[in-house]
Amino acid sequence: MNKENKAVNKAVKQNGWGLWKRLMRAAGQIPFPMPGRGQLVYIIAILVVMASSLVIYYRVHITVIGYNIGTLKDEEASLLAMRSELKMRLAQITTQEALLERLTPESPPLPESLD
Repeated sequence: MNKENKAVNKAVKQNGWGLWKRLMRAAGQIPFPMPGRGQLVYIIAILVVMASSLVIYYRVHITVIGYNIGTLKDEEASLLAMRSELKMRLAQITTQEALLERLTPESPPLPESLD
């Protein structure tokens, strides 16, 4: 290993870092060529666009979910009002007086909406 390091150091001193990159790529330690400054700017710009697209995507979906929650809350309020009205009707029907009236033969039948 020490001989290899000396050979690499000697090659770097003589030929610069370009040879070192070629040697490392040939050895399989660098699987892709090193990007230049222009390529780095391009890669960073693509990453920024992708990140902003992801943020926009999530904001739109969160807004849609918020609207869905709002409509469900409205439906919940109407169902709770209907439930309290039905409980009130049940309480009126099941009072002792209402049950006794229903048992007497001459009492009129309950309206269809209360049956």
